[in-house]
Amino acid sequence: MATFDSRIFKVVFTYEDTQLTLDGGLTITASGMKYANALQNECQLTVSNLKKDTRDRLMTQLTPYNYDQKRKGIEVYAGRESTGLYLLYKGDITQCYPSQPPDIVLHIRSMALAWYKLNYVAQSYNVTTPLSKVVNGIGQTLGLSVKFLATDKNISNYSYSGCAAKEINHVAGMGFQVYEDNGVLVCKDRSKGIGDAIEVSQETGMVGIPELTEYGVKIKTMLNPNVSLGGKINLISNMNPLLNGEYTTYQIGFEIASRDTPFYSLIFASKYPILYGIANMPGA
Repeated sequence: MATFDSRIFKVVFTYEDTQLTLDGGLTITASGMKYANALQNECQLTVSNLKKDTRDRLMTQLTPYNYDQKRKGIEVYAGRESTGLYLLYKGDITQCYPSQPPDIVLHIRSMALAWYKLNYVAQSYNVTTPLSKVVNGIGQTLGLSVKFLATDKNISNYSYSGCAAKEINHVAGMGFQVYEDNGVLVCKDRSKGIGDAIEVSQETGMVGIPELTEYGVKIKTMLNPNVSLGGKINLISNMNPLLNGEYTTYQIGFEIASRDTPFYSLIFASKYPILYGIANMPGA
């Protein structure tokens, strides 16, 4: 059975040229879901017991009713004292509002790449162009670093016009798995997982038993920084050995709190993602 030391927590807000950092000394909860496809990653955050001036400043700066046309971002870090913090989620703030009295709670909602949904782009290449060049161009447009892991292919007469964030969908429609993960644009072959398989078992922090789903398995674990979107896992369950084996993750959720019980990862994975196609599988 895995043992765990004290948890640590940090949230960083970015607006205009300012960064404001909150640590785990406050009562903070966060939940969200990240997808290995063109769906936007999402996060909901609550912060309690802020000082009034800090709360008023955040509500003023982060609200969508502040028409300053400046990007407002959030980064959520979590971890344990023995392993340190890691970046759990990064995205754009879409809502910020207070709770009703007498509670003093600030609610913040975020979606990745929301800022670029308002940007229109027109991109084309008149000659045969490597896929890697197209993906690097998307990364540059969206301000993302690029991890290109797919089998490179030549694309003839590539053309796209529309919302900048939706160009990821356009490339995915060519038969590749393309998605944003905490500031990184990943492009990979659908049939291949990333890296070596990470063991997921009771010994590494699995909670309860894995559940069978339409596409594979759903697994709840203690917050695990080693499991990544599109990465491989090796599931070992003594209670449900039928589901044991190697899977590729297509969706990862999280439920964490600085002072409450939740500190979990939710892992959705499939053995055969190539079989399901673009329309059917959430992570295809």
